[in-house]
Amino acid sequence: MSDKITPKEWRRYVVQQMHSKGFSTNERNVVSAAFNSDLNDAERGESSSFFGSVTPGISENELKTIMDELRNPNSVTNKGAKLNLSDNKLNKLEAILHEALIENK
Repeated sequence: MSDKITPKEWRRYVVQQMHSKGFSTNERNVVSAAFNSDLNDAERGESSSFFGSVTPGISENELKTIMDELRNPNSVTNKGAKLNLSDNKLNKLEAILHEALIENK
């Protein structure tokens, strides 16, 4: 079981859940952009797969960091988004991401 949300899980589960929970196309794009570097880049020191290569994806720490930035109206991530998500949407997003991380959807 992976301890990250992989790009495949993002496409198959997270995007679909955001759509079903009422996120607009623009909101989904903002969220995808906020997590893009963590989804596609594997940093050294992160969990290695069976063959020793580092798997790209969103770890629990990365999820917390980006969610904190999205909640902070003065953060670079939030200012760059040009679309502030409501507290309700941020709570829904966090629930979706935690479910994806825990359940490995």
